[in-house]
Amino acid sequence: MEGEHDVVRRKKVLVWRVGGVGDTVLLIPVLRALRRHFPRSHIVVVGNPEPLSLAIPPADEVRSADEALWATLFSRPSDELKDCLKNFELAVVYTEDEVLVRNLEGIVGRVVCWPPLPGDETHEAEHLLKALQALGIRDEDPTPRIEAYKDLELKGKVLAVHPGSGSPEKNWPPDRFAELILWAEELGVSPLLICGPADRVAVEAVVDALGRWVPIAKDLSLREVAGLLARCSAFVGNDSGIAHIAAAVGTPTVVIFGPTEPKVWAPVGKDVRVVRASSGRTEDVPLQEVQEALFRMDRALPPSTSSLSRPSRTSETNSKV
Repeated sequence: MEGEHDVVRRKKVLVWRVGGVGDTVLLIPVLRALRRHFPRSHIVVVGNPEPLSLAIPPADEVRSADEALWATLFSRPSDELKDCLKNFELAVVYTEDEVLVRNLEGIVGRVVCWPPLPGDETHEAEHLLKALQALGIRDEDPTPRIEAYKDLELKGKVLAVHPGSGSPEKNWPPDRFAELILWAEELGVSPLLICGPADRVAVEAVVDALGRWVPIAKDLSLREVAGLLARCSAFVGNDSGIAHIAAAVGTPTVVIFGPTEPKVWAPVGKDVRVVRASSGRTEDVPLQEVQEALFRMDRALPPSTSSLSRPSRTSETNSKV
């Protein structure tokens, strides 16, 4: 006799989640859980296609929410849309748009609707997974793991540094990043600045603070960024989508948080350390705390130099605000 999930296993599953890079990385545990419970289904994710490229697998297909096809979901569904969705037995949608949900319910076999953001301090990855409890799916691992990346070669120990974010108030001061780079070089670790489309000003400020050129990775797709970060010895950056990618490829990751709540938005992983000042201002995070966080991760720094260059507790205490 067929169980509740058997029909879905043979059909298509739609997941709707529109968001940025970090939002999308935190959706991966949901897709992995759906894949595990419905292994024979075809999973289609609709949202922002560039970050969603990191989600294949576990998803099978990515569609842009900006496609004209989806526009009628917000009014009266077109025949073309109905035809596209006729073989979908399940839709998991992260939205509070009642019209979209009602229209899907008239086309798709079953619709699970869930708010895209938590209303409390539940971590976003765990919040997104809670939507699946309506399907009897519980106790899933909330740790994102990116499998979809281009494998790139790097030589030696490399510290990836990402000085940008979605907001200037999230950015650690450029002179602090410059000091971190100089310190890493003293340990024999090569720095690599990560520059995304919106990071040019932040990266240039770090280079100006250094007073000389350092290697910069720019104009890369997110799959290429993921592949590069997977080869790095460690990552240090602000609260951003790039930090989520670093953690999701298993790279030891130190994230500097400012006004955003890390209980909700910190990258998830066993090799993730969050550094945050009690004031909630990134400029109040001392260099020594970031150094200390790197030392607490075994794979982040050369073992032969860690004990010699470890920042002292005295200097760390004196520098705190």
